[in-house]
Amino acid sequence: MSLAALRRVGEQLNQRDPSFHEQIFDRAKIRLALVDVLNWRPDLMTRYLSGTLNLPARMRLMFPLRLLHVLQGDEPNAHDFAGIQTIGGWADRHITSLDEFLEAVFCVLKRGKERGAVGLKDQKAYNRSLRYDLAPRCDAERLFNHLLADPNNALGWPEAKPLDDFLFHQYMRFARELDLPVQLHTGHMAGIYNRVDKANASLLTPVLELHQGVRFDLFHGNWPELGPILFLAKNYPNVALDCCWLPIIDPLYAEELLRRAVVAVPHTKVHGFGGDYMETPEFSAAHMTIARHVIASALADLVERGWLDNDAAVHIAAGWLFDNPNTFFRLGEST
Repeated sequence: MSLAALRRVGEQLNQRDPSFHEQIFDRAKIRLALVDVLNWRPDLMTRYLSGTLNLPARMRLMFPLRLLHVLQGDEPNAHDFAGIQTIGGWADRHITSLDEFLEAVFCVLKRGKERGAVGLKDQKAYNRSLRYDLAPRCDAERLFNHLLADPNNALGWPEAKPLDDFLFHQYMRFARELDLPVQLHTGHMAGIYNRVDKANASLLTPVLELHQGVRFDLFHGNWPELGPILFLAKNYPNVALDCCWLPIIDPLYAEELLRRAVVAVPHTKVHGFGGDYMETPEFSAAHMTIARHVIASALADLVERGWLDNDAAVHIAAGWLFDNPNTFFRLGEST
């Protein structure tokens, strides 16, 4: 094995026939994948919305709210004039006011749903706190108008927070109107040198209380804070606990979270697996194998302790891995 050989393998992986995804998913017994493939490729957004870019049959899009925030970054977003106009362009509009921008965003989200998107995904906990305040419209509009006044203007952080907070709450209202669930990153983040305290799910409590008509899917088990995520899933009818990524972050934590969830949270509110991968089906299949071991271990322990019988454990596992996400995301898949 050499670096050159690895590069050749990588090139071949990228050039495989899409049917190979089907074969991997069949062997792993993965019916559907909810994917965020536009998040890191915003240049594909126009193609997707226009219908010239189609996802493989097994994939359903989660629309990337990341691109609609007001934060510094390489991808277009609403932190400067150019980013605002890029977003407006997805709806074939030139933006001259905050109202026009919001109309364009709603148009984009609506078109995304018409094209097959089944929800919204937001992982801005990487860049900001999950504490979204109810910023007055006048404060948000003042900042937005500052960006429109001169193409050279841009907003930094925390200067942009009132505008970003205002837009986030507007996006949650759009999610309610379009009946699109919202996936939110909580807990541990990829990489190093990031502050997990700003990603604690408990910071979302005011959002969950206010937007009771929105279904929230909270990621990563809030690792390493188990208590808050159990409380939120138990206390708020519109919250689901998603174990996306968790079995490979910390399988023992994942087992403990699932054991506790059985006795503390309605089992219909748990989503037992999420691969958090985009274009490499082998990763999803391998992660699924680990997740099945974690789920089996958690439920077997409860059976041995006498909290469950075998039939109940199998029923719960089927809910976590299929029935619950199928219902939550309105996927309409038959059992």
